[in-house]
Amino acid sequence: MEGPRKVESINSGQKEKLEVWQKKREEIDKIADAAGHGIDEGIKEAVVAANLTGLTTEQSCEGHVDRGGPYPFLEIAAPNQPKWSFIGEKENFEQVARESDVSEEYLNREWSTWEAGKINEVLTEAGRRLREKMRKGPLPLTKEAEVWRKKNTEFLKKKYFSE
Repeated sequence: MEGPRKVESINSGQKEKLEVWQKKREEIDKIADAAGHGIDEGIKEAVVAANLTGLTTEQSCEGHVDRGGPYPFLEIAAPNQPKWSFIGEKENFEQVARESDVSEEYLNREWSTWEAGKINEVLTEAGRRLREKMRKGPLPLTKEAEVWRKKNTEFLKKKYFSE
């Protein structure tokens, strides 16, 4: 998808929207993960559209046959979501990181779940261990996650019933 097409008879409202689209596209073009990889071209227009409609995108991929999954995806993030949702999740992650010789400095900086290198291995293994625990029953939420979930539920209900 090439984005919105220029038409011979573009009205001022459409022109304004096209300019907003192009500006957002320029912002999206500057986004890169820690390994320096930008957003895949095959999913970039969907990322632009989602962000312009008020959705916050967190991850995306156009799909690859040589790595990851062969299908495209776009992950939408809720604003202010806590980094750790479940009690014990952070400790689980830290344990896997120690076992994988990932430094404390690396752990304490902001990271994206699609960074290259050891962090992907740590995230995959920590996620696998967390899912194993979840199979035994629901995990309790952290206080931050409880507050966040409650606020988002209230917000969404208010938005739904106000329209």
